[in-house]
Order: sequence, then structure tokens, then C-alpha cells
Amino acid sequence: MRELKILPDIILSNFNLSRPFKLTFAITYKCNYRCVHCNIWQKRPTNELTLDEIGEFSKKYPYFKWFNLTGGEPFLRTDIVDIIKTLKENSLSSYLFNMITNGFNPSYIYEKVREIITLKMPRCIIGVSLDGYRELHEKIRGIKGSFDRALETFILLRNLSKEFKNI
Repeated sequence: MRELKILPDIILSNFNLSRPFKLTFAITYKCNYRCVHCNIWQKRPTNELTLDEIGEFSKKYPYFKWFNLTGGEPFLRTDIVDIIKTLKENSLSSYLFNMITNGFNPSYIYEKVREIITLKMPRCIIGVSLDGYRELHEKIRGIKGSFDRALETFILLRNLSKEFKNI
């Protein structure tokens, strides 16, 4: 039912640009995969925002309800949980947090998502990139073993969704 309550905010944000609804934020350009469809891994990340800078930004713009964190690989930011906590705390009414991972380290991602869930964001969506059957996926991602890691990450996160209703 809460989903219906935010519909007016979504619509109005298209007409009142001073109160945007969604923030898409590339928190890092670091990536540990070598995908053929993306060259981001060839960039050397420079001038990434610090946690303090993210805090300043989120205090200045507290109207976001939907946070879409992207990258590179977002989980390569060791302060990922603190980033989400900062965005949530400075939002007047956060509703949704989402991001995509390549699933490079299943147990690490599982633990970080578990921490994120405890922040009590009403809705969390974590997607795991999977490009097809094993050989195709690993050819596209450029990393041997990436298929099995992505699948394991997906299974771990799916188990979390059975335990927590907000993921």
C-alpha cells in the first residue's frame, strides 16, 4: 500500500525539478571484472567522493526517496554500508535502495547486504549480473569462475529475502 502513497511524489518530481525523486549515483569506477561490453575497468578512478562529501551532498538534497547506486562494482567501496546509512539518514523519506553487483565475492557481499538491511530501508533491491550460461557469462565478464560466484551470490541473497521482508 505504501507504494501507492509515493506515486504522487514520482509524478510531481517530473514537474518540480528542485525536488527530485530518484538519485542514480556512481559511487566508484573501480571494477574487478573485464567485461567486453564495458570499458569502465580500464579507467583509473580519481576524485571519488568521500563519505563526508556524500554526507554534505545528501544534506543539501534531502528529497530523494529512491537511491540507485552504481559503478563499476559498488561493493568495491569498503564504506558501502556507511554510504547507504548516510544517504538514508539525510533523506526526508527514503523508500528504495537498489544496486547491481557482479557477485565477485559471495560471502563478503552477503555480509554487507545483511548490514545494509539492518539500516531498515523500507525496500532493498540487489541485482546480480548474469549474462547467460557459464561459458558465455565468463567470456563476457572476462573472469574464470565468475558464473559460479554470481550464482552463489544470488542464492545467498535470495536466502536473505526469506529472512527479511524488505529485500
